[in-house]
Amino acid sequence: MIERFIKAQKRTHATALQELKSGHKTTHWSWWEIPQIAGLGSSATSREYAIKDLAEANEFLENDELRLHLYEICEVLISIESSDAEQVMGYPDNLKLHSCMTLFQVASPDCEYFSAVLGKYYGGELDEVTLNILG
Repeated sequence: MIERFIKAQKRTHATALQELKSGHKTTHWSWWEIPQIAGLGSSATSREYAIKDLAEANEFLENDELRLHLYEICEVLISIESSDAEQVMGYPDNLKLHSCMTLFQVASPDCEYFSAVLGKYYGGELDEVTLNILG
C-alpha cells in the first residue's frame, strides 16, 4: 500500500529538501512527503496520499526509504532559522505539517524528530483534529 509514496517521492524528494533548505516551500509535494491522516483533505490527491490509520503510518515508518526521507525533511525543518510554519510551508501546508508530525509522533512516540518539529513550529502541541480522527 505504501508504494504510492515511494513512487511519488522519487520525483520530488530532492526538490522538497532543496526548497526547505532555502527556507520556503514553493512547489507541490507535501501530500506524499509529509502525509497526514485520512479525513482531512478533500482533493483527489489528498485522499490518494492520506495515511489510512496507525497501521499504515507504522508501515510507512518501517520502510527504510520513506522513514529516511521523512527524517531528512524533519532535520531540515529543525535546522532552518524560521520557526514560523506558515512562512516555511505556506498555507495550508503548515496545517498539513502539523497533522503529519502529530500522526507520526503518535505512531512512533520515541522518535525525537517529530517532537522536535512540533516543538519548534507548534509549541509542542499536537494537532487536535488529527488526534480526534485517530480516536
